[in-house]
Amino acid sequence: KLGEKYLICPWIGNEYRTVEGYRKAAKILTEAGKKIADAGLVCCYHNHSFEWEKLDGGTTGMQILFEESDPKYVHSELDVYWVTHGGDNPIDWMNKLKGRVPLLHIKDMNKDTRKFTEVGTGCIDMKTIVQHAPTVGVTHFMLEQDNEWTGSPLESVRTSFTNFSKIAG
Repeated sequence: KLGEKYLICPWIGNEYRTVEGYRKAAKILTEAGKKIADAGLVCCYHNHSFEWEKLDGGTTGMQILFEESDPKYVHSELDVYWVTHGGDNPIDWMNKLKGRVPLLHIKDMNKDTRKFTEVGTGCIDMKTIVQHAPTVGVTHFMLEQDNEWTGSPLESVRTSFTNFSKIAG
């Protein structure tokens, strides 16, 4: 009714952050994704950095979620800040999830503090990420200026939007 296409799972609780928990979450997301698809929507999972913490056997939650969920029903709103914060490379994950990343969440990271900063002023290679995005199926970018900014919040949003507009062309 609202004209939305995507339904986002923004988080999984601490009780799922084990190998078996992530497996269970992958099954739940697949089941939910089927119902969501039947309603004409796309189910996406939004990551944070905890999905990159090493689990028993050396795997990560992100690997389990996307290897054990059905690619037809579970997609990603990949957050490039949190991928980087978790110690991995957003481009690598975009490639691993090719065809499953319609949404790309854009936030930048201060190189020294590893906290949020305005898009285009941090250490994440936004230009390469944005240029690569269409090759893996990204159709929408979500810019977020989280709870850290230089100047006023409105100035930070303006800076991020201006910088992203230049990066995206």
